[in-house]
Amino acid sequence: GAAAIATPPIAPIETSANGKAIFELAFYRGNRISDIEANYEDGKVIGFKAAQNEKLLKDVIANSQGAKDRIGEFGIGLNPAVTKAIGYTITDEKLIGSIHIAVGENRMMGGKNEATLHWDMVMLSPSIEVDGKTIMDNGKLRF
Repeated sequence: GAAAIATPPIAPIETSANGKAIFELAFYRGNRISDIEANYEDGKVIGFKAAQNEKLLKDVIANSQGAKDRIGEFGIGLNPAVTKAIGYTITDEKLIGSIHIAVGENRMMGGKNEATLHWDMVMLSPSIEVDGKTIMDNGKLRF
């Protein structure tokens, strides 16, 4: 079998995210939530929308405690054996050419967020720029 390949989870600076992110999918207890729009201001999500299961998305956030709506993790999917999302977060977040960003709890990876929620949301075929250098372009690694 293929070895699991993934970047180690990284706790980003919790106040650093600004702007809009569009995630193709997230799952909550087997329920798919699609086309999620998250608007970040100083690391906190100030608004969520979703094309599918928006009420579930908002209910989960509303019923969680602590830093439930603050950026908590950033990871890059590098596993070539994972080619599609199936609703199993452990593999979905490692899908080749994807990234995932989580909101909520992140102390397990050295972060500062204390929350009852840690929720990974997956972005397929993203472009990523770090310090002016493109490291992923439309899901293709450039390093």
